[in-house]
Amino acid sequence: APRPVQCIGPGRGPGPECIEMSKPRWIDGGVFRTLRSATRSRKLVVIVGPGHGSAEISTRDALKEALGDGDRAALAALADDARVKSKAEEGLHWVHLLRQPCVVTTAVDDVLAASFPAELEMEPRSFGPDSKGVAGVFDRKDASIVHLHGRAAAPDTVVLTTKDRKSLVRPDSRYHAFLRQVFSRTVLFTGFSLDDPALNELLEDVTRVFNGHVPASIALVESGSTDPAAALRASM
Repeated sequence: APRPVQCIGPGRGPGPECIEMSKPRWIDGGVFRTLRSATRSRKLVVIVGPGHGSAEISTRDALKEALGDGDRAALAALADDARVKSKAEEGLHWVHLLRQPCVVTTAVDDVLAASFPAELEMEPRSFGPDSKGVAGVFDRKDASIVHLHGRAAAPDTVVLTTKDRKSLVRPDSRYHAFLRQVFSRTVLFTGFSLDDPALNELLEDVTRVFNGHVPASIALVESGSTDPAAALRASM
């Protein structure tokens, strides 16, 4: 089961410093109060990594490999491929039931959509990192899922190459505006290893948005994993 880690950044690198909770309890009291307050005020953003879901192809790197190292011409054929489909996951079902404005992911599969609760009686709206309206998701009343690397089922949203990223990292991009809004709230990472290249790329992007630092965040990591602070610093 994941063990809570409080990331209190900025750390010694350009990302948050993560400190594993010393007592074998579910969650530190201060962290719990922070999460509870953010949830009640609808200012919690959960960022979901590739550790969730059952899809064979869940990451951008796996997608590139399946496409023959970045052949965009084959993207359309993968939109309905069983390898980018995931079974619903109970934990993500409950994340949606927190009724926050959006859930964010670096995954390209459909686990978040598959896990969306029927009892909410709506269809979540999906956005890519540069989709029109992505910077306004926090003003919407309906639920949104934002795929930072795009979604395999929507090939035009996929961020596959360095050229794709070039437009995203402009200071005036929708992506930058979205990250500024996300990290001005309480952020909870789940489903990442701390050496995940997508996580570290995201933290580097946030560093640019916030002029050299990453606002404090919270992460859940697997019990028994490498010391979080050391792993995060080593990967920077």
